[in-house]
Amino acid sequence: IGQGITQDYIEAARWMRKAAEQNFAQAQLNLGYYYYEGKGVPQNYIEAYYWYSLAAAQGETNGIWNRDGLVKAMTAEQIASAQLKLGGYYYDHVGVGSNPGEALKWFRLAADQNVAKAQEGLAACYYFGKGTRKDLNEAVKWFRKASEQGSADAQMTLGTCYEHGFGVARNPVEAAKLYRLAADQGYSAAQYNLALFYVSGDGVPRDYVQAYKWMDLAAAQGLNEAKQFLSNYLPQWMLPEQIARAQELASRF
Repeated sequence: IGQGITQDYIEAARWMRKAAEQNFAQAQLNLGYYYYEGKGVPQNYIEAYYWYSLAAAQGETNGIWNRDGLVKAMTAEQIASAQLKLGGYYYDHVGVGSNPGEALKWFRLAADQNVAKAQEGLAACYYFGKGTRKDLNEAVKWFRKASEQGSADAQMTLGTCYEHGFGVARNPVEAAKLYRLAADQGYSAAQYNLALFYVSGDGVPRDYVQAYKWMDLAAAQGLNEAKQFLSNYLPQWMLPEQIARAQELASRF
């Protein structure tokens, strides 16, 4: 090690990562060790757990042993964060090493520890049938758990479920409440959907001023559908003073 050149752990870690990201088990094991020791990279037990686990999944027994030893030094929050990261890797990964069932496994481990992002991931697995059979009822269950923790993504998707009756009885009032929660967090698609509800009077009383307000906010974030609706439809149904009021409300958001 370091023969013929100056020993440089930073450079070693850089090249080790390139190999690890190409799914070489030994490189994943080594990179996990670098993160464990803080060699060439800042010490990070979450990253160490992550890379040890990827190596272990390819049959690298040292990955299993190293990870099992590492957890003794980690907090429950750190372990859950690493499990979430692994779930995301397997959910998004295609090609060599692709294993949607592993995404389900790791998301569930973190979701059971009340990690909202993991609950979203687990819900998505059931929603799209990734790594398991499609189960909209189970998806709604986990989207609800994440929604209750304030996840705008989960609130938006759960709102869609209530709007269309996916895995739950159709309930436009509940859908509107969920869209509002996400819209209040600046979620442009939720702002757009909520605006449409105010236009149609589905789930909320018809109110063009509120519709314009939320449509304007969504358009300001670059949502093309909202821009088109503002340009082609909504102003034609409103008085100038209504539009002025709606713009004032949007400016206060």
